[in-house]
Amino acid sequence: KNEHKVKALNELFRANIQSDPLKAIGYTREALGIATDIDDKKGMAASYNNLGVAYRNQGALDKALQYYVTSLKIYETLDNKEGIATTKNNIANIYSIKGDYGQAMKYLEESYAQFVQLKDEAKIVGSLNNLGNMHLDLQLYEKAMRYFSEAYQLSAKLGQAFSDPMNNMGNVYFRQGNYQRAIEHYQKALVIERESN
Repeated sequence: KNEHKVKALNELFRANIQSDPLKAIGYTREALGIATDIDDKKGMAASYNNLGVAYRNQGALDKALQYYVTSLKIYETLDNKEGIATTKNNIANIYSIKGDYGQAMKYLEESYAQFVQLKDEAKIVGSLNNLGNMHLDLQLYEKAMRYFSEAYQLSAKLGQAFSDPMNNMGNVYFRQGNYQRAIEHYQKALVIERESN
């Protein structure tokens, strides 16, 4: 009941967002309704964030941004640092898709700083990877490569090698026309994916 039901419905959103987006949206809307009725601010913030994810997936970027900003405001009133960092990362993603790299970079850097403060190494890996992608889009290849390399090294140190940074290093070489090095990195990424099935 209550917050537990809100949390469960938001988890059901995450479990269904890829396979059945409409069902997922139904779950998170129900969660939002209950959270609003019982004034469960954390549940409301999570639900708004989920709606942002759903609309981003559908390409409705302005609507997604609106939900993310609402979520962020609630997380800030709660001083929920993890929620703030995750939501800023999501906002950066929208600005990046829209081609507003200045805003995207600002939110990405703030999100990264927050994850560093929280010492959440898994999220730091994701953040470094996102910063690398941003620099890749801006054709700042050397900086992008540094972020990807750091992300890969940290994921390996954590004992959970993450293929994205390796794949993205391949993308840098590909963009530079160094196809041999690109293939080497793509093959390494493929090995990681196969190992993790």
